[in-house]
Amino acid sequence: MKLSRYVIALAFVAMQLLASCVGQPPQLIITPTEPVGEKFRDEVEPLEVWAIVDSEEARLPAWVRRFYGVEAGEVEDLPEFAGRYVFISRNRGGSFDALRQWADNFCVGRDFARLVVARSERRFVARSLLYPEDEFGNFFVAAIRALSNGEYVDIMKEDTFWVKRELIANGDERVDFLGAPLATERFEFLVLISVDRLRLQEQVLELLSGVRPSVRPTREQALAIDTLTQTFFEGF
Repeated sequence: MKLSRYVIALAFVAMQLLASCVGQPPQLIITPTEPVGEKFRDEVEPLEVWAIVDSEEARLPAWVRRFYGVEAGEVEDLPEFAGRYVFISRNRGGSFDALRQWADNFCVGRDFARLVVARSERRFVARSLLYPEDEFGNFFVAAIRALSNGEYVDIMKEDTFWVKRELIANGDERVDFLGAPLATERFEFLVLISVDRLRLQEQVLELLSGVRPSVRPTREQALAIDTLTQTFFEGF
C-alpha cells in the first residue's frame, strides 16, 4: 500500500510536468552504470550490452565519453564545467529524424525541471530507510511538486550529440510480449545542460523552504526534513 501511494504521487507530478511544451515527444532519462570499455549495461536492461557503432563525429566529445564510461571520471569534473551542475537527457529509438527533432526542439523550461526532480528524488530516497513518504511524511510529495513547478534561471543548453548503438550481448532472447523479435540497433540522442551551482542551490533551497505539508510532520519526520535540507547538495 505504501509503495502504491508513492508511485501514484510521482505519477501525478509527472502528469503536471508533461502539461507544458505540448507536442514534443517524451524523453527517457537514464544514467549509465558499470562501464565496459565503449559499452555499458543499462539500469533497466542489466543483461544487455550495447556497443557504440556510429556517432555524429568520428571522435566522441569528452562529455560523451565520460557519460558512456569510455573515459573515467564524471562529466561535471571536466574543466569547462567548473562551478556548474551538469544534466544529461537521453532519448533513444529507431527513428533518427524523430530523435533529431526532439533534440533540436528540446524544451528547457519543461525538461530541466524534470531533471532536477529526478536528481532530487534520489536524495530523498538515499536518506530513507524504507520509503520517502515514511521518512519525511507529506513533505516529500509537496517538495517534489514544488520542485517540478519551480522556475529555474541561468540554464544553458550546452550541446547535443547522437550515437548509433548495437546489441552485442543479451542474457535472453530479445522479444516483445507477443514473441516477436525486438530491434538490435537504435539511435540515442543526448542533450547536455548546465547551470551555475550556487544559483541552482539557491533556487532549490528557496523552493524547499516554502514547502508547507498538508499534514503536520511528526517530530522524527521534522528532524529528518531538517537534516535533509541542510545536507541536500551533498552528492547531488
